[in-house]
Amino acid sequence: MSPDAAPSAVVGLLVMAGLAASALTWSAVAWRHSAGRLVLPAVARASTPRPVWAVLGAIGWTAFVLLNRVMADTLGERVEPQSEHVWLNLVLSAGVFTVLAVLLFGEWKFTPRDAGFVPTAMTIPLGVGTFLAAVLPTFAALLALSPFRSRETQHQLLQLLGRSPDAVTLAGLAVTVVVLAPLAEELLFRVTLQGWLSERIGGGWSVPVVAAIFAAVHGWRDGLALIPLALLLGYIYERRQDYFAVVVAHGAFNAANLVLALLSLAGS
Repeated sequence: MSPDAAPSAVVGLLVMAGLAASALTWSAVAWRHSAGRLVLPAVARASTPRPVWAVLGAIGWTAFVLLNRVMADTLGERVEPQSEHVWLNLVLSAGVFTVLAVLLFGEWKFTPRDAGFVPTAMTIPLGVGTFLAAVLPTFAALLALSPFRSRETQHQLLQLLGRSPDAVTLAGLAVTVVVLAPLAEELLFRVTLQGWLSERIGGGWSVPVVAAIFAAVHGWRDGLALIPLALLLGYIYERRQDYFAVVVAHGAFNAANLVLALLSLAGS
């Protein structure tokens, strides 16, 4: 095997392993269901409502991001990714998390415990299991969407990998997509928006509504492929009210994509 073929072979093995693990995860879910056991027992939701300013801030930021996405897609704008975009996304993710946390918890009526900021023994296994469950449907969605996808239509940060960023930029990219983006997005979409909607229309509606919004802000090519993950994240948060479980699942999903992208580039 040539050195250039090695990364491609590793990508293939990782994908096959991920698909096998995902199939086993769904088999376990099906077995529990067929045995009449609850797939995921629910925990009580906090009775304290989300602060109105946090909800309005989350809606406003989401609307702003959606508007920018629609305008970019409509006008066909293609911004050449630069290393500065990594640091901009890092600052934005940290900023969204910080501002939203202050709006949610600043008055200490709605507390971090109410939002699910208390890890349990199930947190990491649940997060990893959710990530694995997302692999198989996401792979199927990516196959269906492959005629519409290319490196030019990838997320801006992943496109930057093709420009061979320096080690510092690559580290910033990893921190952003694996840590900061999941922390900010799960606080925004699941804790604030979905939690607020669940208080009004119930989880049966809030989970798919917020999943659709989550997908939309990532653009239709990436967004359609992200719907399985978004639905699973919403379901897990609705049932368990565990913020860190959905952050772990989201971070693992992003980390897997980043590793596969790096290996694919190394083999091209």
